[in-house]
Amino acid sequence: MIAGIIADAIDKSTNGKLIAVSSRQIDTAQRFVAERQGVAAVKGLDDLLDRPDVDAVYIGVPSAPKEQTALAAIAAGKHVLVEKPFVSHASLLRMTNAAETKGVAFMDATHFVHHPRTAAIQAANREQIGSPRSLIPHFTFRSQIAPIFATT
Repeated sequence: MIAGIIADAIDKSTNGKLIAVSSRQIDTAQRFVAERQGVAAVKGLDDLLDRPDVDAVYIGVPSAPKEQTALAAIAAGKHVLVEKPFVSHASLLRMTNAAETKGVAFMDATHFVHHPRTAAIQAANREQIGSPRSLIPHFTFRSQIAPIFATT
């Protein structure tokens, strides 16, 4: 579901375009792009990274292969948006250091942290309720494995 939200946001963007979706199983990628006009389904990461029209890659794989996938994209000169959680702080440092060395952007996909609404909520909290002693957030999502896809 999260990959779909990201894909929809890219579709609404004026400076990015969804180019291709990759999965280890081609039928998974094909299902994801079925209603996305002009978006290619690609089998495997290598075929995605070999595409010259791909500038950036969203990585929505499970935590275990996340670092390896991100490092491959970075080595290919692609900017990366990597879904959380990360396996460890050391893993995150390896990815961010590789991106810095290669001269590409690395961004984690903690969406709400980067949204202007977060700053507004923080300001309102200080003004209206002071400093909370605890916060219990609730997030719910439908279950779906997110594929890797790319943008320009």
